[in-house]
Amino acid sequence: MNIGVDFHDTITYNPDFFRNLFSSWSKKGKIYIITGTPEKNCEEVISELERLGFSNLYNEIIYGFEYTKKEMDHTHFIRMRSHKLKVIQEKKI
Repeated sequence: MNIGVDFHDTITYNPDFFRNLFSSWSKKGKIYIITGTPEKNCEEVISELERLGFSNLYNEIIYGFEYTKKEMDHTHFIRMRSHKLKVIQEKKI
C-alpha cells in the first residue's frame, strides 16, 4: 500500500509525527509527498524537506502544474485538485 501526504498543509504541521510514520512505513509501500508547488521550484521544496529531516524518507515528490500569478484565481484550486487526484490515482495511493 502506498501513501501520499500533502507537504505544506500536513507535513509542515507536525514533522515529528510524519518522520515517525514514514520511518515505519518504508517496507510497506511507497511514500509520496504531494505539493501544489510547480516542479520549477523543486529546489525550495527539497531544501525544506531536508531542513525538516525528511532527506531519505520518501520515494518521490509529486509537484503541481506550472502556473502564473495571473492564473491564481478561484479556479486555480479546482484545477489543482483535479491535477492532484489524477496523480494520486496513477500512483495508486
